[in-house]
Amino acid sequence: MLTFEISMGVFLGLLLFWLFYNSKVKRAADLENIKQMALNKKMALEEYIKEIELFRAIQFSNYLEVFKDRLLTLEDDETITFQDAGIIELQLFFEHSDKLIDKIKAEEHTKLERNSFDMNLRSEYEFAINQYFNSALNTMQSYALKLFEEKLLEIANSKVKA
Repeated sequence: MLTFEISMGVFLGLLLFWLFYNSKVKRAADLENIKQMALNKKMALEEYIKEIELFRAIQFSNYLEVFKDRLLTLEDDETITFQDAGIIELQLFFEHSDKLIDKIKAEEHTKLERNSFDMNLRSEYEFAINQYFNSALNTMQSYALKLFEEKLLEIANSKVKA
């Protein structure tokens, strides 16, 4: 009877040790999988934003070129001062760029909804998209303001020299 109890004790001890060891190995493997999934999500998100940046950068630069061309045509208008006309154009550019960014955000969010992302990943993408487009809007509007100020300064300098 004593040998049976000892062998049962050894058996149960080994069984518990095996279960404990396997759970640690399993937790380590799970942790590694979680790290890999997070890395994959981060890389996918970065790749997604890069694709958006490449496509939208062309659109934004074209939008700024149109604004720049409008500034050049305002220079020749004698019915209104360049400063007044430029301020109006700048306000229109700001309104249109706000609408453009809102439209693009809506398009990108619709694309995300169509794709079968899990909710956590989709919310991360939506947050990144909003951040990127808000930053792009600020950059685009700052650059337009800079173009206007440079053109205004150029006109003022040419009047001083004349």
